[in-house]
Amino acid sequence: MKQLTMIKVVAQLQAEGHTIDYRIRTDGGILIKSIDGKKYTGASGNAVARTMAGATISEARLKQLKHITIKREKARKRKRSLPQNIQTEFERVKKIWNKKFKAKGGIPHPAGYFDKSRIQYSIEHYGEEEALRRISEAERYATGYAYSKNIEFLATQIENTGRIMQSEELKTLAEDIRSNSYSIKEEWIAPVYDELYKINAGANPLEVAKKVRAILRL
Repeated sequence: MKQLTMIKVVAQLQAEGHTIDYRIRTDGGILIKSIDGKKYTGASGNAVARTMAGATISEARLKQLKHITIKREKARKRKRSLPQNIQTEFERVKKIWNKKFKAKGGIPHPAGYFDKSRIQYSIEHYGEEEALRRISEAERYATGYAYSKNIEFLATQIENTGRIMQSEELKTLAEDIRSNSYSIKEEWIAPVYDELYKINAGANPLEVAKKVRAILRL
């Protein structure tokens, strides 16, 4: 029996399914910051970890834990990997996204993150086709074009307004928006809604439709 080093304590706890967050000190030692989401300060995390792992462990058990840890790490890496075609597209669009929405002063951009875990989630729950669609949508947004769902929502609003106002111009406008969704930019969406709101104030639907067409370059 021998005294456990902290790296072996961490290995044992990880092999048992615990999530350990730690940092390596300048002297090469380990300082545990959290265990299963519970945060610790100073050396208190190390003490808790030692208590959880036990004070001593056999050499045979150490080898077994090392083997289990390696297997689990390999399994995690396999799970995180993406199919090559999707990985290629993700990396290409990720560069575009990062360039457009780079965090400043440690503050994330309001556009949020575009990361591999979201694409992996899409593959696991919705399939590869949906994952590629979401990557394509991210590229649209990063290059200034509106999300497809935002365009469809806008077209539906215009279509419904056209039905209520009995305006064929608005109904046709909705169809043209859907047909040209690939060219509609995000910055144009808000000004379009500003024009549509004027209908509630008594604006002529025909005149509003003309102004919206001018905004959307239709």
